[in-house]
Amino acid sequence: MKVWTQRLFRKYSTPSVFSSTSHLYCPRYLSSSVSLESAFEDSQYTDYTQIQKCCSELAFGFDIDGVLLRGKTPLPGASNTLKFLQQSKIPFVLLTNGGGKTEEERAAELSGILDVPILENDLIQSHTPFKEFVCGSSTQVALENKTVLVIGGNGDKCRQVALKYGFKNVLTTADILMSYKKIWPFNQIFLRYYELNHCPLPLPINLDDLSKSLKIDAILVFNDPRDWALDIQIILDLLLSHKGYLGTYSSKNGDTSLKNRGWQQDEQPTLYFSNPDLFWAASYHLPRLGQGGFEAALHGVWNATTKNAQLSRKILGKPCNLAYKFAEQVLLLNRSRILGSHAPNLKTVWFVGDNQFTDIKGANEFQSEHGIQWQSILVKTGIYKAGSTLEHKPKLMAFDVQKAVKSIVDAQLAIV
Repeated sequence: MKVWTQRLFRKYSTPSVFSSTSHLYCPRYLSSSVSLESAFEDSQYTDYTQIQKCCSELAFGFDIDGVLLRGKTPLPGASNTLKFLQQSKIPFVLLTNGGGKTEEERAAELSGILDVPILENDLIQSHTPFKEFVCGSSTQVALENKTVLVIGGNGDKCRQVALKYGFKNVLTTADILMSYKKIWPFNQIFLRYYELNHCPLPLPINLDDLSKSLKIDAILVFNDPRDWALDIQIILDLLLSHKGYLGTYSSKNGDTSLKNRGWQQDEQPTLYFSNPDLFWAASYHLPRLGQGGFEAALHGVWNATTKNAQLSRKILGKPCNLAYKFAEQVLLLNRSRILGSHAPNLKTVWFVGDNQFTDIKGANEFQSEHGIQWQSILVKTGIYKAGSTLEHKPKLMAFDVQKAVKSIVDAQLAIV
């Protein structure tokens, strides 16, 4: 592997941006009168046009937690890597199983932490594909005017995200609890929290007249739940209900003459999880339980309740095909914006992640509708630990994101 300060043939050098350069600016925000030389006051001049030419048929995708950040702290080389890609006009997308806030808010947060201008369109969170459900998709009727129960996130934020996506009737478990405190008797610890974050219900629970009773049409787990007990109880109630009417119990439950012994055979609301991550790389030195942990807990309660009936639910996020399809669409749009409409076709996307069961598995298995080849790189700065068994083998392994990108760009420069 060539080092980044080494002089190569054809009279151009590899970028010194991976050194300790501090005065870096994204070309998207530079006026035409600003030269590349002036943008790098503390580094040697680099022929970014040549680098762009060498790498014009590739793009990158990055996980965030464990690849670019650990908690709120940038991992070594992360900022300079993204700055280099922006300077070189090599498109990239951030594809995370995180969420809980709007894409605009997350992009602004990342821009501040990484000291790199991140646009809203550079980012796909685990719940971003829920946008499709507003107007409907091939697998889900339009939910724009239906009532959806949003699970997870801090305070009221996920409700606000859902409203921004275009859902018009959005409820949370806090709304339900504050109207019917008996629905979960052990609510005292979180009661003040719920008082600050609830909204009135649009309809009451009216068992005498279901046409005037609260009905939930879909359950969307946007982000990691904060109160697993309350959320599991209400989700379970809805999965056992008659057509999603809260407070009812389906007469079909346990009927052995029906499919799945009658469980979830009575038009109960569809249950969606936005990601399957059992663990994620937080600021603590050991991995922490994620949304996949909550899903496993709910599944355990479901199995105990139904004597192991099948739990029908849909899981998005990595490694789901839809997440990578979204990422590819974003990359193609970003390339047109960055490189223009006459850019060569995108041939390869290198996806860098720290979790073999989501990042690597998803990239390895994704089949592009555009014939684009997705390749995976596993880094050792997050969930994966050296020496661990690899059930999903990456194309390459690297210590960190900087070394991952360097190895790919070096290879492109070497074949010129």
